[in-house]
Amino acid sequence: MSRKIEQYPDKAIRPILLSIVESLENNGVHLEDIREDYESDFQQSYQTIESELESYGLENEFEDVTYIMYLFINNPNFTTDPIKRPELKKYEVLHIVDRTINVQDTYLTNFDSYIPLTKSILIDMQSDSLYEPYEGEEINSEHMDSDWNDDWIDEINEV
Repeated sequence: MSRKIEQYPDKAIRPILLSIVESLENNGVHLEDIREDYESDFQQSYQTIESELESYGLENEFEDVTYIMYLFINNPNFTTDPIKRPELKKYEVLHIVDRTINVQDTYLTNFDSYIPLTKSILIDMQSDSLYEPYEGEEINSEHMDSDWNDDWIDEINEV
């Protein structure tokens, strides 16, 4: 299914592109910079283009913003030359997240004993490896907290 912005003929999209260029420049992003290295100004460009598309009553999803960016990158003379249109591509991103999760597990262990068991006795037994809680039956496991340690993008593949 094509995006609404894709259906605009060149003569209808040119004024929108010119308006976006003006807004980008007002925000300190120049078209030459986008053409040379769209990654470095991506965030600022994205927000400006998204806002401009919305002001025209157009969809402003990720695909729509990247469509406009493609037009700028690949059509240096968009005001006069026929506009080359992009093909929507699909990408698969593998993003790895390293986190520490704190889980509280509750175990039930049955003991037969002739003397009353106390916490002190069980702690001593555990330190001597005579008792391990996980040898009992796990009756509850509750995710208490987690900490995000690090994350990184492992792969980006065009599908």
